[in-house]
Amino acid sequence: MYKATYKAPQVEAMLTAVTGVDRVKTIESGHCTQCSKEVLGFDTDTYLREYLISGYCQSCQNKFILGKE
Repeated sequence: MYKATYKAPQVEAMLTAVTGVDRVKTIESGHCTQCSKEVLGFDTDTYLREYLISGYCQSCQNKFILGKE
């Protein structure tokens, strides 16, 4: 359903080592790399684009990027 943005293999390996989460597999399975919940959609294309980069669902983007609860 979703396709993660490309990152060099070394970057993906570092992200997986640091977070313990495979960003590409998690995004492609439609889940959040932060909270592990299923992603049900996004209010705007900006949220979707960020999800494909970071793997953060809209709720986690609001919390961790925008500082909203």
